[in-house]
Amino acid sequence: MNPPMASQPRRRGLNTRRGFTLTEVIISSTLCLIVVSGILSTMLLFVRNGYQLSSYSDMEQSSRRVLEAFGMDARMAQSATWNNSSTSISFQVMNGAGTATEAHTYFLDGTDFKRTTPDGTTVLMSGVTSFTMSGYRISDGSRIFDPANPSGVQWVIASNDTKQVQLTMVAARTRSTVANSTQKIISARFNLRNKS
Repeated sequence: MNPPMASQPRRRGLNTRRGFTLTEVIISSTLCLIVVSGILSTMLLFVRNGYQLSSYSDMEQSSRRVLEAFGMDARMAQSATWNNSSTSISFQVMNGAGTATEAHTYFLDGTDFKRTTPDGTTVLMSGVTSFTMSGYRISDGSRIFDPANPSGVQWVIASNDTKQVQLTMVAARTRSTVANSTQKIISARFNLRNKS
């Protein structure tokens, strides 16, 4: 007969420590990867939306500046002259002192819509992809010429007949990895109130 074995205390050491199994490490790594990729995609979405929002805000501010300057000059103009093009017009307006007239010219230069005054040239809006300027008669509201086909227009007669002017343009902002932001601007018809 064998004597009963006395219980031996467990030894603390390498044999008693437990670690993570390979399966547990793979599962936890996969879960962490899913969470981190979700966070990164959300941050990327926020950044892209921020860029688009800033593009729309910039275009909105520029379009207000265009319409304000163009409308003020058109309403104060004593005469309007088409510069042999449906994309350029000059208004003769009184200077700040009210002693003489000066020319304020609006024109499309590539993709920039600009205004030239005696003080210099200012870019009112950049990134213009489509642009038309239309002149109208006040008597019957008819268009003086077709801006899509301005060939054959007698610009002196068109200048004399113009009593209302309207702008239509499309502006775009492009950034890499972000969808293009576009805005269409259609002005009201501005009456040339001081034109005789």
